[in-house]
Amino acid sequence: MQFFLLFGGAIAALIYIVWHVPGGVSTIVDIGRHAVRPDGTVYNKFNFLELYKPENLGLTLLMVVWGFFNSSASYGTDQDMVQRLLACKDPKKARWSLMIWGLAGIPITMLFLSIGAALYAYAHFHPELIAGMTDTDHIFPRFILGAMPHGLRGLMLAAVASAAMGSADSALASLATAFTLDFYRPFIAKTNDEAKHVKVSRVSLFVFGLLFMVLAMCLRRLDNLLWLAFRIIAFTYGPLLGVFAVAIMTDWKIPARRILPLMFSTTALTFGLGMTAWWMTTHGAQGFWVELHKTYWRLYVIFGALAVPAGAYFLREREPAVR
Repeated sequence: MQFFLLFGGAIAALIYIVWHVPGGVSTIVDIGRHAVRPDGTVYNKFNFLELYKPENLGLTLLMVVWGFFNSSASYGTDQDMVQRLLACKDPKKARWSLMIWGLAGIPITMLFLSIGAALYAYAHFHPELIAGMTDTDHIFPRFILGAMPHGLRGLMLAAVASAAMGSADSALASLATAFTLDFYRPFIAKTNDEAKHVKVSRVSLFVFGLLFMVLAMCLRRLDNLLWLAFRIIAFTYGPLLGVFAVAIMTDWKIPARRILPLMFSTTALTFGLGMTAWWMTTHGAQGFWVELHKTYWRLYVIFGALAVPAGAYFLREREPAVR
């Protein structure tokens, strides 16, 4: 129901925007082909082949490799995603679920990219939509609240709420599950009373919900929250993926007291480097630090995924030599 509400709301928004742009689709395409960046350069929003120009091949390669590692960590190790696969009846259905979601992501992404291109054209005829705006992420919410009629506005707000609910309930469920099974049950619980474990899970769900609210209030004034989220998980996804790679692809015996410090030290190293790049960039640095902060922060995931297995190799318990 959440999916159809979100998808239906997006389609309704796209149709409404196209209907209110003089000339419709042809005008949107024409304006998109001659889009202007903030620095004044003209580019084509519909030309995806620009990524394959010689000067962009390095960035394209980085995005492909980063996407592979990031997606592997997200859909293979993150409880937020994996719990959906665990809800399937058998591994075959879980594999089909993963493949169907990967294929469904293509038209969904194209739909929202189309909304963005259509809004760009709409703003040409209604400049008040972007007046005084510094963050482009705010354009669509302003359009929903200020330009759409009441009925469609309600549908879009419901669609946005369904998207938020779909993300929040999954995250809360995964946090409560991870806390109960990975921390409370092995380290805190004194009995194996399942009813008590369920109660603890429900209480932790409520506590994490309160923490979500506090965090949302603290971050409400920040811009580009989506990319901030990608930057945050860049510090943790790499070590997490590295540990799973060691567990699945090797037969090394490594005590938790060794592997946990390795994970934390890798995260601390990349986090410290990221904060240094941010501080240097905001204080006028040029060159390496600016590129690391704006583009090459994606390497943190790759570094963590490779550094943990490399460290685990040296920390593994070696079999005694046979004499």
